[in-house]
Amino acid sequence: AFCGVANDELFLIRAECNVRLGQIEMGMEDLNTLLLNRYRKNASGSSSYILQMAKDETEALNIILKERRKELICRSVRWSDLRRLNRDQRFQITLSRDINGSVYTLPPNDPKYTFLIPAYEILRSGIEQNPR
Repeated sequence: AFCGVANDELFLIRAECNVRLGQIEMGMEDLNTLLLNRYRKNASGSSSYILQMAKDETEALNIILKERRKELICRSVRWSDLRRLNRDQRFQITLSRDINGSVYTLPPNDPKYTFLIPAYEILRSGIEQNPR
């Protein structure tokens, strides 16, 4: 199975970076370039895709991040995206799961976003365990 970065992810990364740098039009252009190739062309060769547009950074980021979530499903990037996006108050979410009547909640920026270091690595190296 392929585990590297693919072209679609690179377009989405570049789109997000451009928007965060204040280049909203360029970011949306990157997103539209990617998505234009995701829709079938009709007999005349034109696509049914409607170009995405945004009036400000937050709207553009919302569009790009929504598309990132759809495009990169099953690619093992959601966890790192959650950690990364929780640093920005606009995109913080609280995860909550009900398992057999017990509710488990993971608020933004919780230490539990960081995996524990295996005990044998702690013993071997003497490094400090990640906080819980």
